[in-house]
Amino acid sequence: SQFAKRLTHQGEDMSGTNLAPCISPDGEEVAFISDRSLYSDIYVADATTGRIKKRLVKGERTGSFESLRFFSTSLAWSPDGKMIAFPAKIGGGDAIYVVDAKKGKILRKLTFPLDGVLSPTFSHDGARIAFVGLDGGKSDLFVVDVDGQNVKRLTDDRFTDRDPQFTPDGRTVAFTT
Repeated sequence: SQFAKRLTHQGEDMSGTNLAPCISPDGEEVAFISDRSLYSDIYVADATTGRIKKRLVKGERTGSFESLRFFSTSLAWSPDGKMIAFPAKIGGGDAIYVVDAKKGKILRKLTFPLDGVLSPTFSHDGARIAFVGLDGGKSDLFVVDVDGQNVKRLTDDRFTDRDPQFTPDGRTVAFTT
């Protein structure tokens, strides 16, 4: 309480988990995954007060959002604050969903011939998404245009690759390994 303000209260909102917080580019909102509805949903709250503004995505209710992969991933706001990207399990694979940050409408569903996808992040111009792809038991980095075209594998090794972030000039991706 001396250096941070609590935004969620498990006893009050009846949540067991509140995970993967992501601050909007203007710093006014925070998107996060919570089980306060007894399902894993994506919420948008005021970043100062924690007041829920909207439930953006209802998870675990349809084949489209079978599981939101919340323990090992992240959410990502587009630089203009108009979109949020997140991975979700669909059938036997995963997809990166891009939703309208105000209405929750699915704008794009990006699928790949991979075992799983994690941790999407937008480039600073909003034109590309970097993400972790799971392929044959390995995690590697990929970049794709926001429309799903031009998928490019950046790494192909035995090392664990995580948490990609574009550098400000957009020419390089920093990551943890």
